[in-house]
Amino acid sequence: MIIREAILSDAEGFLHLTKQVENNSEYMLWEPSERNITLEQQQKMIANMKKSVNSTILLAETDKELVGFLVVIGGGAKRNKHSAYIVVGVLE
Repeated sequence: MIIREAILSDAEGFLHLTKQVENNSEYMLWEPSERNITLEQQQKMIANMKKSVNSTILLAETDKELVGFLVVIGGGAKRNKHSAYIVVGVLE
C-alpha cells in the first residue's frame, strides 16, 4: 500500500472513491447521492488544499487503485490555524 498526497490528476479517482465510501458507510457525514460535486469542483478543491499550509488530502493506493483517503482541513482564522477537521474514508 502506498500513502501519498493527492494531485490534480487524482480528482476523478478521488471523486469515485468518495462516492463509493459514502454509498457503503453509515458513518460519513453525507448520505449516498446527497453530495453533488463535479469533477471541476473536485479539481479546484485539490488545488486549494495544495496551496494551504495546514490542509492536505492523503490517498491510500493499492495496485494503482485508490482504496482510502484522509482529508485534513486546517482552521482558517488566526485563532484556530492550529486545529483541523479530519475526514477518513476506507473501502471495505
